[in-house]
Amino acid sequence: EEKNPREFGKSVAEKTSAAKSAEDDDNATLDDYETLKAQIEAIIDVAEEADVKSPVVEEPKEKPKKQILLVDDNAIQIRSLKGALQKYYDVAMATSGKEAVHMIEKKLPDLVFLDYEMPEWNGKMTLEQIRQIPGAEALPVVFLTGVKNKENIKAVLGLNPAGYLLKPANQDMIMDTIQKILGEK
Repeated sequence: EEKNPREFGKSVAEKTSAAKSAEDDDNATLDDYETLKAQIEAIIDVAEEADVKSPVVEEPKEKPKKQILLVDDNAIQIRSLKGALQKYYDVAMATSGKEAVHMIEKKLPDLVFLDYEMPEWNGKMTLEQIRQIPGAEALPVVFLTGVKNKENIKAVLGLNPAGYLLKPANQDMIMDTIQKILGEK
């Protein structure tokens, strides 16, 4: 049973007054220390009876980080990029197109950075597979690659990538691309 703070104050005053009255009734002379001790004990008793709880202050909830998937067969390259992004984003890595597709089937990221030249499935094949995943048809995919061949670039533009960055892309260029696509940092 919670008590109203005003009732709590009245109870403390009543108990403190009762402690003083008991002192006067017995004609006992208590020095200031004993009076203070009785008042503190009265306050503690009332607090325990009232089961006074401190106010609950809710911490502001952090907005969940956007999720970015990095796909590149060069593990050093994606670890380096992950290190640059993980302060602001939840970053996952895949070292092959197949691995990326399996990851996207399980959990849809907010953005994918995809290399073009990879063994087994190249970037074009990987993006074709991503577009077949339910819910991923419009997933923003940015090519981050060293491939400058116009034919390869034209081939992937038909799959509507969100961007095409040439390696080595500096961190500012990558962050600007992310902000344009996701609308935040």
